[in-house]
Amino acid sequence: MKRLLGPALTAGALMLGCFPFLDAAVHGQNRMTFPLAAADSGHVALGLALRRLNVSGTFMQAPAHPDDEHNALFALFSHGMGLRAIDVQTNRGDGGQNEIGPELFRDIAVLRTSELLSAHRLDGAEQYFTRAIDYGYSFDPEEVIKKWGRAEIVGDFVRLMRTLRPDVVLTMNIQGRGGDRAHEATTILVRAAYQAAGNAAMFPEQLTEGLRPWQPKKLYFTAGASGQGARITRVNTSVFDPLLGRTYAEIGVDAHSYHKCQGTNGLPPLPGFGGGRGFGGGAGAYQLVDATMPGQMEKDETSLFDGIDTSLTGLARFAGPNPPDALVAGLAAISGQATRAQKAFDAGDDPGTAAPIEAGLTAVRELRSRLSAMRLGDTARYEIDFRLNVKERDYQDAVLAAHGLSFDAVADDGLVIGGQPVKLSLLAVNRGASQVNVTDVAIAGFDGPARCAPGAARRDAVYTCSVDVRVPAAARLTTPYFNDDYWRTPSNLAINRFEPGVPFGVPFAPTPFHVTFHVTAGEV
Repeated sequence: MKRLLGPALTAGALMLGCFPFLDAAVHGQNRMTFPLAAADSGHVALGLALRRLNVSGTFMQAPAHPDDEHNALFALFSHGMGLRAIDVQTNRGDGGQNEIGPELFRDIAVLRTSELLSAHRLDGAEQYFTRAIDYGYSFDPEEVIKKWGRAEIVGDFVRLMRTLRPDVVLTMNIQGRGGDRAHEATTILVRAAYQAAGNAAMFPEQLTEGLRPWQPKKLYFTAGASGQGARITRVNTSVFDPLLGRTYAEIGVDAHSYHKCQGTNGLPPLPGFGGGRGFGGGAGAYQLVDATMPGQMEKDETSLFDGIDTSLTGLARFAGPNPPDALVAGLAAISGQATRAQKAFDAGDDPGTAAPIEAGLTAVRELRSRLSAMRLGDTARYEIDFRLNVKERDYQDAVLAAHGLSFDAVADDGLVIGGQPVKLSLLAVNRGASQVNVTDVAIAGFDGPARCAPGAARRDAVYTCSVDVRVPAAARLTTPYFNDDYWRTPSNLAINRFEPGVPFGVPFAPTPFHVTFHVTAGEV
């Protein structure tokens, strides 16, 4: 049985699974040092969900290649602080070598993309890419930029900054010491994008498509192994998280160990000895190279988010110095429910978190519905609603965690062809303290699905539904949506062509096969 939801690739069929061959290879070689309590269910999942409810902020790293990301930082910001963490890779490592199999070029791009997704299942980051192709080793950053296309890749970074609206951006450094100079090329392009993203005159075609300018507040370079230079901020990821039972450095090292095709090991950082800076353990060093806040460049910092208000109530700043009373009160109401839920959790009352989380979700939805009637400019309304939309999803996830709900949609065959019949087993598992109701199960992408009857998922029980469906005869084969003509017939630019209709820069095209559970839990 293969999981229905999730991307996968094959040359001559459709896949309903999610790279089972990769998962087996990875788990067979990886050091099993994960916490006994899973981060995606039970008490730990609830605690992590609560950390997101009263904050709003986004961290973006833009590395050159898969394995250049700093997984420990992602774990700190995502799991530790409840912020949104995003990995924007310049390329997919297409030109690299492979220590675990025969895949090269586009095939290794697929493999390394899958390894990144495996890493982020531990460190909590989201994944995006520009169109650049890793065409091979270079000793000249300008050669790399010319090969990728300066305007094209700067535009890609600008597009992703405008789409995801990060507060803090981290990229590589200007090393000037040999090695693969794609690192320096990435640094140059990201810095140009940081300076252009907030300028409406730059890449105006993106604004025509519906994007809006966005200026991140700070830009950092990695400071290198020595960490020497002006405005160096040191971030200690060797901090023990009692909820997760590990340090962020340990989580980062395990996440980074998923880069198996690059021979990355999973040796743990030794407490007290540092090492593994950035990628895993110890204190990473980061150089502040640009900031929009007056005086920030002259301050000593203890965090990459110093000077940035990441509180939920701080969203009122987008409305200017005198925000509407209704906005301030609405944000305070949401924040108050998050505080109530956290107090119940801290007191050991996991079921007691459900009511305030449900009330908080209702308050988020109500505030979003009232924004259009408030005395807000168009830009302020957009920025606030953008972040409340993220927060609504965070609250929905917290409701599911508070009620101990999990869902599965499983097919009886993971490798299928057009016209093939498939049996689906659909289930909602309730490990919470009270009954919830499944009001609808929507099945998409197949021909002729029957309806699942509404029903209860009682306490410590399972709602189930079995459905016979058929894969559409005209269903497209599952292939990468990034078309790399460069490897077959080298073109002028080492750049992918993305298929239309796919969200820009996502790891894989979203599957057409979806199952959506509609649930009433408590009051929401």
